Amino acid sequence: MRVSESPWDVRPVIDQIRERDVTELIGDPVNGSIHVDESGFVKKGTESVGVASQYCGRLGKVENCQGGVFLGYANGA
Repeated sequence: MRVSESPWDVRPVIDQIRERDVTELIGDPVNGSIHVDESGFVKKGTESVGVASQYCGRLGKVENCQGGVFLGYANGA
């Protein structure tokens, strides 16, 4: 089964996250920071989800690749 065909429902996950305290999810909001970054992965063929001819920062040009978004948290500890 492909990810795009999955019957998985995101709503219960979102509801569960909403019930949590923000400090439990991201740590100290005063001394920490959240970082979001997009990165491209060169791919051959079309069997992976999201593969398309698009700009790939790793190559610095348009190429057949897959994009990923990463979320990180950093603090002074």
